[in-house]
Amino acid sequence: VSASNLTCSSDTLFEVVQVISPEGIIALVTGAVETPSFHPVDSDSIEFTDAGTGLQSLELSDELGGYTIELFESNSYFYDAAKALDVPADNGITTLDILLAQAHILGNQPFDNGYAAIAADANASGSVSTLDLLWMQQIILQLASDVPGVESWEFVPELNPFIDVNEALQFQGPSLIPS
Repeated sequence: VSASNLTCSSDTLFEVVQVISPEGIIALVTGAVETPSFHPVDSDSIEFTDAGTGLQSLELSDELGGYTIELFESNSYFYDAAKALDVPADNGITTLDILLAQAHILGNQPFDNGYAAIAADANASGSVSTLDLLWMQQIILQLASDVPGVESWEFVPELNPFIDVNEALQFQGPSLIPS
């Protein structure tokens, strides 16, 4: 694990701090999970998997979105963040989201924010289309609880500026922290 700041999500920021213990050099990975509007996200699972051994370390974020995980610094790790499906499933999705996505599709008001484009791509197809509008409508009306095969939360590095909205839609989450 290298000592650097990375962000993995709607805004998962983590920092690596080196600690020397009897077991060897340990990296304390600390961070906080927040929405793009800086609201803490609790009960988010942060998982690090040792790339060599496959051993997993899992931590849930607390009510302020914070977490700390101990890892051996000399190893490389895959990391993942996940959030259980919200109940009700429409938590955060509104008819305004549908209107904004529709304005983007029609070219009347294109997204200028890569995070908004990722959120509007409900079916994770890599583009915002009328099918995404239909999925959002289904979720708001509680005719569907999720989009099959798509995570309800997308974790994207906060430090990625997404200069181009189309670049944001092609984003594939980071997963390996080299030693």
